[in-house]
Amino acid sequence: MLLKLTKVGKVLSKIPVIGLFFGQGEIMTIGRLSNMQACLFLRSPTCISFGWILAEENVQIGEDKANFPLFCVYSPDIPT
Repeated sequence: MLLKLTKVGKVLSKIPVIGLFFGQGEIMTIGRLSNMQACLFLRSPTCISFGWILAEENVQIGEDKANFPLFCVYSPDIPT
């Protein structure tokens, strides 16, 4: 944990596989979440989950634009 916050952690975060433990990702704060659109989505046919929409992207299929967009959703989970 201490290495993650140092320059050594930045170097280690760029190494494949090992870098997963030293990632320098952003922290999701309550302030950031309060400005995002909340949503419900299905994890599986029987599991409804709550999250926030981070981004929306139009879908291109060949030369045609699809009738649906793709959404990038932040879903807070229990760390595993």
